[in-house]
Amino acid sequence: MITTMKHFLFTTLVTLATTSALLADPFPIQKDWGTLATEGESLRITLKNGSDLKSIDIPRLFNPIGPVTLEPGGKELKFKPGTTTWNIALPPDTSSGTVKVVTHGKPNLPSNPPAVGIDKDGSYQFPAHLATTHGEMLRYEPQPHKNTIGYWVNENDHADWQLNVKTPGRFHVEILQGCGTNQGGSLAAVSLLKNGEITDNVEFTVQDTGHFQNFIWRRIGTVALTGAKGQSLRVHALKKANKAVMDVRKIRLVPAPARLAVWPGKAPGEPFASMDADELKAKVAMNVSHRVFGVENPTITLYKADKAKANGTAVVVCPGGAYNVLALAKEGTEIAHWFNSIGVTAAVLEYRVPRRSRDGFHLPPLQDAQRAIRLMRQNAAQWDIDPDRIGVLGFSAGGHLTVMTATHWNEQTYKPVDKADQLSARPDFILPIYPAYLGLDAGHKGLSPLVTLSEKTPPTFVAVTWDDKMRGADAALLLNALKKNKVPMELHVFAEGGHGYGLRPGPDQATTWPALAEVWLRNQGLLKKD
Repeated sequence: MITTMKHFLFTTLVTLATTSALLADPFPIQKDWGTLATEGESLRITLKNGSDLKSIDIPRLFNPIGPVTLEPGGKELKFKPGTTTWNIALPPDTSSGTVKVVTHGKPNLPSNPPAVGIDKDGSYQFPAHLATTHGEMLRYEPQPHKNTIGYWVNENDHADWQLNVKTPGRFHVEILQGCGTNQGGSLAAVSLLKNGEITDNVEFTVQDTGHFQNFIWRRIGTVALTGAKGQSLRVHALKKANKAVMDVRKIRLVPAPARLAVWPGKAPGEPFASMDADELKAKVAMNVSHRVFGVENPTITLYKADKAKANGTAVVVCPGGAYNVLALAKEGTEIAHWFNSIGVTAAVLEYRVPRRSRDGFHLPPLQDAQRAIRLMRQNAAQWDIDPDRIGVLGFSAGGHLTVMTATHWNEQTYKPVDKADQLSARPDFILPIYPAYLGLDAGHKGLSPLVTLSEKTPPTFVAVTWDDKMRGADAALLLNALKKNKVPMELHVFAEGGHGYGLRPGPDQATTWPALAEVWLRNQGLLKKD
């Protein structure tokens, strides 16, 4: 990384204190002005008496950095990041003292870039500060100023990360990218390399975000990681559109489990006349792993329970988001992992959003959900699940969709497309969690006319809060109606908790609903191995 090594002199490093640790490698320094050593999570630069320096250059670190100060006194200093060095300006007539550079973590030298390993959630995170930059001007610009890879002006510039693969597989590629007004349009790519040769590649068009420091997450495709050694990740420009390419703050690889298209071709009614094609394209371009803004081709992502725990029960999970967006992490993948922990296989449904049908905003998602239930039954033997133990869980709008699957299962909402559509779309049980639009909160004087209950409505578990608009009251109306139809229902109306908490723990009792749901599932016989 240090291309100007020949311009530096080397000096013997000395231990500054008993708590200090010498750098593993000699630190190249400009001129004979002092010594460098680490002390905890900081770099201490002891200036040589009588140096009369105006500034000093240090090699860039693989760390975000905090304040840079001159001790004693604690005067904060300014610094400028270069391609391979950072220049620290000193006050006039500085002849002695210590420059302290606070770092996030023990200072890492460019001669030994740290390898990126797997994170706790199974993803790989590639922050800007761990990249090795290659280019005439391309550089890592550290905190507290920017913490980004910037000055991307040439087509052949690129940034690399070392990669230590622990879990091979297919991963979504997501990039936190910024670009100035009227500077978008460059063609770029994120590539996997083995010993310098590209093995997999995802191309994308840089999006104008209004400012190079205005970053947005984008999901741009998928790549396959292997267990081979010598892998690295690269982000690079392919064709520059304007004066500059982009700034990058972070890239991440997120596990991409098996995904199955819900429909063999276009979904029913697509494209809807009420859905502007350019608007939908713009929504889809905003999709990331945790939040999906546009879906034209619905999918289910399968999270199979471990064979040692699997009990044969399966659930279609419907994330919420007002039928306009999908909270895919908080109300999708996280609940799928929770189901897996209790032996249940989960299929996260990415149903069509945003709203598009004049006949009812729930109708296209209901078609997707009915089809998903049928696909689960069609693939039951292959996926080791019981076709008579398939339920649906959803949050908010997804909770409403869950109720729709339980109350309209016997309606033909779309023209059959293959043998899967000969199977029943009735869920065997449902768990609407803080469901929306069931009644009073949607303006109805009672339950919505869409909530058509009967004795064949499946057993139901509901969790909601009293302070979530009128949804607690709506749930009570649902309880009363199911009681009349002799359908078993367990209802938990918590005093406080609001809306949208998903599985995440919090101070309110409402966040204890997963434990109650597990007991209910167990009492229904759904967690017993068949």
